[in-house]
Amino acid sequence: MESFDNLRDFLSYHKDYIHQEMDRRLAQLPKSRHGDFSLKTRDGKRRIDIWLELVIKALGGDPEPFFVDQERVGYIRAAEFYEFDFALNFYDAFRQAVYEILQDSIRLRKINPMNLYEDLWKLGGILFRGYSNIASTYLKTREDKITAKITHLNELYNFTSEIISTFKLEEIVKTVLREIVPLFGVEKGYLVIYRGKQIYGIYTHPVHEEGHEILSIMENSWKENATLFVDESGDIYREVDLFHLKRIVSVPIRAYGRCLGAFALINT
Repeated sequence: MESFDNLRDFLSYHKDYIHQEMDRRLAQLPKSRHGDFSLKTRDGKRRIDIWLELVIKALGGDPEPFFVDQERVGYIRAAEFYEFDFALNFYDAFRQAVYEILQDSIRLRKINPMNLYEDLWKLGGILFRGYSNIASTYLKTREDKITAKITHLNELYNFTSEIISTFKLEEIVKTVLREIVPLFGVEKGYLVIYRGKQIYGIYTHPVHEEGHEILSIMENSWKENATLFVDESGDIYREVDLFHLKRIVSVPIRAYGRCLGAFALINT
């Protein structure tokens, strides 16, 4: 029968079982994006393993990696728009699992409760600090994102005001391209307008010669009335989630039930 003199060795020995118990408890919670991530993806399951390893390492006298990790997680989860409840549920699942195993081990005399007082106090402090780090970075990141959205709304208002004050098609197109290209952080923007089956106008920002490849893709986008994505290999997709790096995005311009042209953003 295994016996333990400290909480760190105890948690290390039972790490896999604690992970299973955390999974079981998290699975009982209402369905959420974070729950699906933690329980159904390889990265989510590995994240629980990393978290447990860092907690055990912190109990051994090196808590800084755990605290830094929780700050990073708070930022990432806020940026991914997860609800803040994920952190509380995660910590609660761990505490419940550890408490249950400790009760059984004390009853079976695998561990002496007199040896636990200092370690449990230390564990409580580690968890409190970790949770606080998540909370602070999560809230700060959400605040920054709200500020950024307000800035974008102001930019949109100014952009709309400029459009409303302009009635010439060519000036409107130039304004759209000038504002949209830097907003999306891309290198080039194209806008093609059709009259009937013929090209009425080709507009670019910055001003440069139009390339045959991009005009061909935009023509397909116009004819199919569909958004097209082109990867670095030149392959064309119609589903945005099929790949991550997009060299070209071409979007049809629709109005009054018709497709009037296409708009494209490009990174070379």
